[in-house]
Amino acid sequence: MKRLFGTLTIILALGILIPPQASAGPFTFSFSDAQPNYWPGWGNGTGDDSKDHIGTPNLIGGTGVISGGGYLLSLNINYSHSAQITSIKPGDLFLDVDADSEWDFIVRTLNANGSGNYGLYPVSIQLKGVNDSLYSLSNEHGWSGMNYRQDHPVGVKDNALGTQTGWVSFSGWTTNTGSHQVVFEFLNPVLLGSEFALGWGPNCANDMLLARIDNPVPEPGTLLLLGAGLFGIAIFARKRLSPKS
Repeated sequence: MKRLFGTLTIILALGILIPPQASAGPFTFSFSDAQPNYWPGWGNGTGDDSKDHIGTPNLIGGTGVISGGGYLLSLNINYSHSAQITSIKPGDLFLDVDADSEWDFIVRTLNANGSGNYGLYPVSIQLKGVNDSLYSLSNEHGWSGMNYRQDHPVGVKDNALGTQTGWVSFSGWTTNTGSHQVVFEFLNPVLLGSEFALGWGPNCANDMLLARIDNPVPEPGTLLLLGAGLFGIAIFARKRLSPKS
């Protein structure tokens, strides 16, 4: 019992002394292209509102990686094309680091022509209703007269961007038919809260991803509570097994 008590004491001490980023990770998470078909408040009142995707592409969902310290390292988004339309290009990637319905960062991949490093910018844009004029909408990208999801955000305007804070490696986009994946590698990782959200889609908004995700990284307080619980159990067991005088 003395050996067990000593071991638990060491575990608790390590949980207190080791920085959170050194205690675990990296962690993976997954997300799907679930309802709604459009971002809340951005329905256009037509039959398009009931469709998950309009023609092509079809966003399917994806996975991501977060460091033990809670920083977003990468995102993989899966999609497919049922037809080849070369004018379809990616939109900006939106990040809401604390899931409060206000975008905090974007990756500037709107109308990106290929793979490469793209800028990471801070923004402050409500999901809907306060500063909508800062969005770049789907109808601003040459889709007049075509079947697409009208009047939906696909990026932000230049005057919405703060000072660039980093770079993100983007794998590029293809319009070939079949199943594909885009990859965002954060060369300057972004710190996330206990819950966060991301949004992304093509410049025609034919399918728009909006996912709220629980951060899989344990909070430091959780680790400390676990250690304190183990410590308490050890003390209780030691008292029960100690010989009475």
